[in-house]
Amino acid sequence: MEQSARTRLTSLLYAVLLMAGTAMLVLGGLWVYNSYVRSDTQRATVVGVQDGDTVIVDIDGKGTAVDLINVNAPDIATGDQPQQCLANESAQYLAKRLPSGTEVDLVFDHERKNSAGHLQALVQVDDVSINQDIAKEGLATAAGVKENKRFYQKVLDGQNSAMKNKRGLFDPTVPCSLEAQAAEQKKQIDAVQQPGPGVDVPTALEDAAAKRKSAAAFTEQLSGQGLQDLGLHALSSTSTHDYVKAQRDALKSSLRSADVKIDRLKEAKETEEKRRAADKENEKRRSEWEKADQASDGGGADDQP
Repeated sequence: MEQSARTRLTSLLYAVLLMAGTAMLVLGGLWVYNSYVRSDTQRATVVGVQDGDTVIVDIDGKGTAVDLINVNAPDIATGDQPQQCLANESAQYLAKRLPSGTEVDLVFDHERKNSAGHLQALVQVDDVSINQDIAKEGLATAAGVKENKRFYQKVLDGQNSAMKNKRGLFDPTVPCSLEAQAAEQKKQIDAVQQPGPGVDVPTALEDAAAKRKSAAAFTEQLSGQGLQDLGLHALSSTSTHDYVKAQRDALKSSLRSADVKIDRLKEAKETEEKRRAADKENEKRRSEWEKADQASDGGGADDQP
């Protein structure tokens, strides 16, 4: 009996110690979690908007630039950098969503600052992500930022929604959009004539060569620095690679079709040149024969008494 009582007491002590240890772990975890939440979130007041992905906020009485993390908005023209498509609209949208005096929560990822020295964060108003919303309007694209992937998928979801609904940069009715510019180039290529009745082949060939050169140059620009020159730097993100590639591939297909027409025009021109050369040669021979006949007739007349 005494041994049994001792065993029960030992088991009870173990249970108490286990419960105490568990409680300490839970409390410690809550302390760590609360410390993390406090450290990765900063309350701030909006002072103004710089462009589509940069907002100026007041933190403890100091004006601070904050970049919307994982967001690549069109740039406003500066120095020798051209104005990007929908840059003003992007900045205006952000200013409308974040008027001066708006209280925002800045939620940070792995790195608080970027290479420009700006804070980079998810900007929230009443738990609504401005980063995701501006991408959803098609006024910015999703951009990876090194190890900072915490909010990337949400911004990408916004971008995919804009693509699906053809908004902003993905709206083919916006003249500066990629689809609108590509459609204009395709229209010009498709207008290349084929040889046929009433077609001035040399003129058609010259026109076709000029249109092909323009479309080929445009197609080559659909990557890297070329996109910026076209006002489409926001589409240089990895997230839009397949979208841009699809437009480039469609143009290359049109260029191949144009090449077939151009080859036919060249063949028609060559055939026409050969025909004209043959006609010229025949005319030359006819002229020589006529002169020979005239000379022969003239000689016969002199021999008559």
